Amino acid sequence: GVATCSGCYGIQDMINDGVNIYTASFDSSSWIIEKRLLSDGSLVSGFGTSGRITASSSTATTNSIISDGTNLYIAGYDDSINWRIEKRLMSDGSLVSEFGTSGVVTSVNGESNTIINDGTHIYIGGSSDYRIEKRLMSDGSLETGQTPYSFDIIATNFPSPTIYVDNVQTNTITDTDWHFVTITDNTGVSTSDVDIGRVASEYFSGII
Repeated sequence: GVATCSGCYGIQDMINDGVNIYTASFDSSSWIIEKRLLSDGSLVSGFGTSGRITASSSTATTNSIISDGTNLYIAGYDDSINWRIEKRLMSDGSLVSEFGTSGVVTSVNGESNTIINDGTHIYIGGSSDYRIEKRLMSDGSLETGQTPYSFDIIATNFPSPTIYVDNVQTNTITDTDWHFVTITDNTGVSTSDVDIGRVASEYFSGII
């Protein structure tokens, strides 16, 4: 009932297709992707080398793995601590050349920690402060016109609010840095109508 991987530092993530298990792990120098039978845990010989792929020596750590039924998408980071996403065939583990550069997309400095898909796009979340990328599953390109991260400031119960961020009139913030936000209105507002630090039904518990 136990399967082991010699030299691996631990499984970061795993998925199955109903017949096989696909695991994402790493050793002292590289990503390791394995394909094993669900039935008995044995490595599937047609995948990589005897059921195992040891990725490029420039890779460091895998963090997340998903599939679309035909391909695997693996997110992690390389030895320069830059985001790395790979697309590989589930059948044999080979890189899909149309995705990024020869099957690999690299991005900003930091760690890509998790990945999901909607059937057309992959969404990769991780650290570079706080960052989410939306990319096409077909070729790994960033979706045109997408902002990696943004949110709108809403001044509910202000009759005619004007919102400034760092003394510039706008209601959108596109990063996770600290900002000076000012809301003005020519009409008086009752303090009983204003909640500061509330998101939906919860209140922010930090310092603002």
